[in-house]
Amino acid sequence: MTAGSVLVPMVIPMRVPQLGKPKASIDTNTKIALCSSGNSEVDIFYTLNGTKPEAFPLKRTPEFCTFTYKGPFPLPAGKVTLKALAVSK
Repeated sequence: MTAGSVLVPMVIPMRVPQLGKPKASIDTNTKIALCSSGNSEVDIFYTLNGTKPEAFPLKRTPEFCTFTYKGPFPLPAGKVTLKALAVSK
């Protein structure tokens, strides 16, 4: 890996497999963790509506929907498209 490059964040469902449910089943009780493997010196930004995360927005608007990852979080109800971006600190 070249200097300054950061691996793509991994999306990790934090749940115990349950009998009778598909392995990839995720619901609103499932917390989601994000990490950039092998590197704790990154900030991770994410969105839940499918838009590209913005680490350095020029202007914050009411539509601004990028969150800074601080720890595992539950997903809201309904269809969710999570996108994440890791930036070196």
